[in-house]
Amino acid sequence: MNRVLSTLFLALLFPAVARAQDPYGVGAAGSGGITPRLSSGQAWMGNAAFDFDVSGALGGAPAVLGLSTQPASLFLGSTEILISLAPADAFYFAARVLGGAGAGAGSGSFPLPLTFPPSLALAGLQVFAQAVVFDGGAAGGLAATQGLRVEVTLPPLIFVGTSVAGSTDPHFFVDPIAQTLSSTAGISQTNNVTDAVFAHGGKALFVSKSLGDGLTRADLTGAAPAWSSFWSTAPGSCYGVGFDPRFDLVYTFSGPSGNSRELHALDADPASPTFGQVLASTAGATAGLGAERWGLSRSGNRAAIVGVVLTSGPLILVDTDPASPTYLQVLASPTIPAPPAAMILLGLEAAFTPNDEYVLVLLSGLGAQDIARYHVPSGTFVDHDPLTPGTIENVVLPGAVPTSMSVSRDGTFAVACGNGWAARVDFDPATPSSVIVTSYAPGPGLLDNAYGAAISPDGTAVALTSTNPAELVVLDAPAGSLLFQVALPGGANLYTVEWR
Repeated sequence: MNRVLSTLFLALLFPAVARAQDPYGVGAAGSGGITPRLSSGQAWMGNAAFDFDVSGALGGAPAVLGLSTQPASLFLGSTEILISLAPADAFYFAARVLGGAGAGAGSGSFPLPLTFPPSLALAGLQVFAQAVVFDGGAAGGLAATQGLRVEVTLPPLIFVGTSVAGSTDPHFFVDPIAQTLSSTAGISQTNNVTDAVFAHGGKALFVSKSLGDGLTRADLTGAAPAWSSFWSTAPGSCYGVGFDPRFDLVYTFSGPSGNSRELHALDADPASPTFGQVLASTAGATAGLGAERWGLSRSGNRAAIVGVVLTSGPLILVDTDPASPTYLQVLASPTIPAPPAAMILLGLEAAFTPNDEYVLVLLSGLGAQDIARYHVPSGTFVDHDPLTPGTIENVVLPGAVPTSMSVSRDGTFAVACGNGWAARVDFDPATPSSVIVTSYAPGPGLLDNAYGAAISPDGTAVALTSTNPAELVVLDAPAGSLLFQVALPGGANLYTVEWR
């Protein structure tokens, strides 16, 4: 099976069109009104444990998993099929009877071990998956999961960027499999790092900076990272970086001042004649906002920008779909609900859940340690205390002065951290106002001066930076127990953590 799968992947190479392990579309409910769920591990080459898992289905029911090279939208009766069934696209089907008994209790695994060695030609390959369950209690007798976009990548790697004195700040690459520091260097290309994003199946890393060249790029196809300038003429500090593989675009936020920054789209295709050039920008999107922080949605269709505000301020939603007539225009600017005691709000992170459904905004400042949740389809913020009328209550975090937040790729939970603490926030899809906040307690001193957080692509682990001493602390994401820690010699202000 492994040799067959590797041959299929090689034969079905096509341009990357979406990000990895991201749900898309809407599933079809089965017995009990419960929609089954499809998930997977990270499809890195060499991952012998890779599989697809179906859960939340009718126990004892037959299920079929399908993989294709393209997404689709077609109907079998009232059930939407989200993968292409065209002979040129569909390349794998497997069936099994799910375990468990009763509505929502059915589950099963479809193992697809990726034991072939890493190949640069395969990195970035996109596969689209969906499972259909034969459920007599479903409309038309079929229940279905959402679709799942899966990207084949190089093996896992964690990048940590810093901001220290001098013009050659150190950066670190950590191998989470070997649990060791794989490489480190102090270079100008990683001076005052503000964010980073892996691209092209992990073959490249783009870094935004607040000093020197605005954007730099690391080529990770060789034995050691090869760094170069990507955008040396940025109009000011670059804050945040996002990658849209559908159109091979890198986005960053830059301008002469905090009140005049714009979102810029740059060509990230090394084979393009406009590689590294700005193709489009917003115009006046954040005038007067003092904005630095923003996030790109997993679909690539939306960006959310937040800033430094007094007592209240807007969340700016921008159209980032190049095929849209309103590309790089502001779509909405709702006012973020402030905590009752807040005097100054700092918007530290903005992140989307799948299908652009929610924007999560991490708030810090005087009297604020919250996560605000904005429901994009309805244009409203979620009230997490609906029993108290007249106010919208955000998710209250258990530690003071939050510094970073990461949202799982499936959108079911987030992790936030600050000095001396980290916590997991689980969301209830059936009851949006309901959340469960669980504090992590991995051991004394492990989370001192915690700065950055990044959840692994498969949602099983979370990487946190700590500066007392400087180290990367990797925890089990469900329980918060310590998996391993790696010293980061010479590191300080470890703001940026990114997981391949």
